[in-house]
Order: sequence, then structure tokens, then C-alpha cells
Amino acid sequence: MGRTEDKLKRIYYGPEGYWRGASAIKKLAAAAGVSEETAKNWLRKQTLWQVYLPVPKYIPRPSFTVNAPNEVHQADLLFLPHDKVRRKTYRYALTAVDIASRYKDAEPMTSKDSGEVAEALGRIYKRGLKWPKLLQVDAGTEFMGVVTKTLKDHSTKIRRAGAEYHRGQSIVERFNKTLAERLFGYQYWKELEDPSKRNREWTQRLPQVIAALNNE
Repeated sequence: MGRTEDKLKRIYYGPEGYWRGASAIKKLAAAAGVSEETAKNWLRKQTLWQVYLPVPKYIPRPSFTVNAPNEVHQADLLFLPHDKVRRKTYRYALTAVDIASRYKDAEPMTSKDSGEVAEALGRIYKRGLKWPKLLQVDAGTEFMGVVTKTLKDHSTKIRRAGAEYHRGQSIVERFNKTLAERLFGYQYWKELEDPSKRNREWTQRLPQVIAALNNE
């Protein structure tokens, strides 16, 4: 993690942080001494901030029509509380959505290394989803390197949305928000049962939540 990300994390999750809504961007930027764009891009990856964003009145659609499943997918990385399962500590979930069918899937990950992202994609595409003709992602380094090669090996083109066009990832980002709400809801319930324990369990519940969302 870079120094800037480390600083943002320390401030936002500190005693005076945890700001909600759009106002968090300015407050975090001022406190950390970074640009509002930097603060916004970092907050977009924070599950806690996403959960408390107001629900949009509509989801902007891509500028093209997609009718067939597995033509175009969107993928993103969702940052989640550290969840230790056996000897591994999971910190992220790779999320993917088929644009035409809205079929969803996600895979837990321990890091955002491009090699691990590529492996997670491989596991996702062995299940309900199949390798698409086009995969839309953001410009993060986790979707470069090994991921680029893996997509090429499966004849999948990649389109990276820049920070100035983050609406291009709106469908998968809405999925991230819904997924986080479902996972956090269980954690809050467990903490209400026993306030002395902080619950971070989400990895083992992930398949159940995904199945429920796909059946709605």
C-alpha cells in the first residue's frame, strides 16, 4: 500500500473520521492534504462509504445495447474487512456482472495483485458466467499485467474506464453496494448478539448472498 493510501486509511478510519456521503470527499481531502479527486477515488473502494451513499434514482446505462449473455461484463474490486479463514486472510472480493442478464458473481481474495485477480477471474468463469467478448474494468493496476495476458489468452478484449468516466462502471458498482449491505447486515446482527465481539465474517457467506441476489 502506498504512503498516500496508508495516510487516507489512517485518517478515515481514525476516531474523527468515518464521514458519510459526498461531504466525506472534501473532509478527507482537507485532512489528508490531497486532491478531492484522489480522496474520491480512494473512497469509492471503501465498503463502509459505499454502504451509506444515497441510492441513485437511476443507473446510467452504457452507450451501447447488449442483448446476449456473456458479450460484455463489468468487473471491480470490493474492499472488505479482513476475514481470516484457516491460514488465509481475505481482504477483497472480485465482483463481476453480465450486462445483458445482470447475472452476478464474486470471488474472495487475499490481495489485489494482478496474478491473484487473474486466478479469481478463472474461478468465476468456471461457474455460471463464461469468458466474455469484452470485460470493462477501472484503470487500477490490479487489472493490468497478468490479467491482461489472461484475457488475451481467452480472446477477451478489455476496456478500462478512467477516473473521469467512472459512470462506465455503474452497474458493477451498484452490485458492490448491494453486496456490501447484505454482508454487513449479517455482521451487525452478530455484533448485536454479542457486543463484546467485532464480527468480520463474510467469506463463507459470500456464495449464499450471491445466490440470493441472482434469484431476486
